[in-house]
Amino acid sequence: MLAAIFFSYAYAYFFGCIWIYNDYYNDTYDRVYTGGDVLIVYFGVLFGLFALGIGAPNFKAINDGK
Repeated sequence: MLAAIFFSYAYAYFFGCIWIYNDYYNDTYDRVYTGGDVLIVYFGVLFGLFALGIGAPNFKAINDGK
């Protein structure tokens, strides 16, 4: 399980570095991607997945209540 988590970290940072190195254009801010953009997206996805993981046991309770 931890290996999958660490590989996803490495994968996210790898593509973030490629976007920065190749000067990919960020349409949202009308500039190229920066290191801060990569970190913002990474932590946003990470915290979203944590929230889904914490809420998953409650889905069973909701389903049982139906």
